[in-house]
Amino acid sequence: MKKILLITYISLILLLVIPVTQGRRPQFDPFYYPEHPVITPGFQGNLDSSYVKHPELFWDGANFRIYYTGIDWMGVSRILLALSDNLVDWTPAGIVLEPGGDTFDKDGVSAPEIIKVDGIYHLYYTASNGQWFQIAHVSSSDGINFSGQRNIVLGPSYNSERFDSIGVGNPSVIYHNDMFHMVYRGYDGSPWRRLGLATSSDGLEFTRLMVDHDRGAIFGRGPKGFDDGGADDPEIWLGNDNSVRMLYTSLHY
Repeated sequence: MKKILLITYISLILLLVIPVTQGRRPQFDPFYYPEHPVITPGFQGNLDSSYVKHPELFWDGANFRIYYTGIDWMGVSRILLALSDNLVDWTPAGIVLEPGGDTFDKDGVSAPEIIKVDGIYHLYYTASNGQWFQIAHVSSSDGINFSGQRNIVLGPSYNSERFDSIGVGNPSVIYHNDMFHMVYRGYDGSPWRRLGLATSSDGLEFTRLMVDHDRGAIFGRGPKGFDDGGADDPEIWLGNDNSVRMLYTSLHY
């Protein structure tokens, strides 16, 4: 069988907002920067020579940062960092997080999520040990040097009736009303992809929201449309009206 090589890039898309007029809803026109993509495989040498994906954009007050998954030619995934002052020209800034030793993330770290609470940067990520996908956490005072204790904050439910029975990953987190709120992707061995919600008061111990539909997912398969295969890669944020907004990857079969 002939193998097909899939190459991924990190590209810049500017969303130009057309103001509301005469009661019409605002429109969003995507504008592709002519020199995209901004980060390609090999951007940081062998560290990301095969794939670059899962970009997480963060403004630190002086520069834009992109935390992203870089995969080398051996298939090892790391979390890497790039810096920019204009969102177009990026400078490699090296490794943020390597796979651990003989631990829960020994076979890869990926899908970074960064939030800053009370001066502390919290990095949530998907951890793999070759058997399970789990969500882990490590913190930092500068958002660059993450040398502290790594902890699993959410693992598989091990409940065959749930959508997250054999794994969890791709976290997106906000801090709101003194609570950490995490939307995540669950794995149950099926081709369908569903999202769950977990909350925490300290950002380290998360409790799942238990619902009695769609195998416990808060967001799953759509009604025979563009997302009838489910949802993946959530990104949540607070709107100006304090409502929670979400972007996600939809799957159609």
